[in-house]
Amino acid sequence: MIYRIKITPFRIESCESDIVYEVGNLVIIKSKEGVDIGSINSIPSEDIENIYGKILRKVTLDDLKKLKELKDYEEFCLIELKRAVEEFKYVMKPVFAHCQFDEERLIFYFTAQK
Repeated sequence: MIYRIKITPFRIESCESDIVYEVGNLVIIKSKEGVDIGSINSIPSEDIENIYGKILRKVTLDDLKKLKELKDYEEFCLIELKRAVEEFKYVMKPVFAHCQFDEERLIFYFTAQK
């Protein structure tokens, strides 16, 4: 079965699983980019060609604790990036930070004029 997984407010990916999940379930996913966490956003009615990864399992209590720590870290990193943007007068506005669940990647989302 294919599920649409919301990883960030700006990113939704298609993942597959042999297990049945409900919309809203928090799950751990694995892709070629690493391990991440997301929520089941929808179950597409049509076939999806581009599968991002595989759902490994539902989150555990330990996963939720780690997620809280990652959210705190993301907030800290976003504040630091905003400080650097001001200091170096970059023409951009940082809006969101996301640290992958496996802590291999930290992704910043920003807006900027052309």
